[in-house]
Amino acid sequence: MSVRIIILFISSSLFLSCSKEVKIDIPGFASQLVVDGTIETNGNPLVLLSQSSNIYSETNLSSYLNNFITNADVKVVHGLDTFNLSPMNIGDLPLASQKKLAEMLEIGFGETILLPIKVYSNIELIATANSSYELIIDYNSKTYKSTTFIPLPSSFDN
Repeated sequence: MSVRIIILFISSSLFLSCSKEVKIDIPGFASQLVVDGTIETNGNPLVLLSQSSNIYSETNLSSYLNNFITNADVKVVHGLDTFNLSPMNIGDLPLASQKKLAEMLEIGFGETILLPIKVYSNIELIATANSSYELIIDYNSKTYKSTTFIPLPSSFDN
């Protein structure tokens, strides 16, 4: 019985003591534009723009807040009308938009107003159902486009 234990101990120590250096080639990081936006019936468009962060960079509130972008050209096209979205302080948004932003950020409404970030919006544009909206962002000599359609509300059958 003791011979078996000795053989088992020697074999396991041989297997466990073997090591090989593994080199992983991690590709370089290139920051990208991050777009977080919403437009809903009877609401104003809300667009947050930021830069993606390197997974190995320092993560704290200050670095997070510094990633927000306020120097882009942002528009929403609705039919023949084009609406320029401007970076706005959260407190300057309508109350319903402030509440929607709190939902987007998944934080309490009271905390949202304290954030020193700007949100692209236009209080003259109020979205309607059964309409298409195109978001156009010009930033760093690149153009980004997205289109959405707000359908008519559906009713529940009894």
